[in-house]
Amino acid sequence: MTTNLSQQQVEQLAPYTFDCRGLARPRYGAPLEEAISGVGWSWLEAVVMSGRLPHFEGISLAARASVLYWRAEMSRAERCGVDGDAIGWTQGSGALWDPVKFLEPATADLASGRASLLARVGTGTPADGSRTTSRTTTNAAGTQLSRTKRTP
Repeated sequence: MTTNLSQQQVEQLAPYTFDCRGLARPRYGAPLEEAISGVGWSWLEAVVMSGRLPHFEGISLAARASVLYWRAEMSRAERCGVDGDAIGWTQGSGALWDPVKFLEPATADLASGRASLLARVGTGTPADGSRTTSRTTTNAAGTQLSRTKRTP
């Protein structure tokens, strides 16, 4: 798999890494086998830091799989009467907020850019005839949420 991120983009992502820092960071463009060698669970981080962006559906699937895994481990620990371990598996909930905080404004920004582009080219409607509408609300924590709905 060839790189699809530039070295500059990878550098912009570096502050957000957890395990692929310093000597553990793969070199840009390294073959996949080399990039993930020895990183264990951090293989996806290593792939990205070597300059490769997986398709978003795969990233979304991995996030869903993480939640399923954490829930199963929490349930297993509860059944075994190891409440401390069960509580430990719930700590993943904190990790889920980081992408939420990033994705909400990024989604609004992309939807706004899309609307601007469609307005500029004069169609206002995608080629498939669907329409996109956006709505902004505020959640209980005071965070502005932008929702984009696509209708046929």
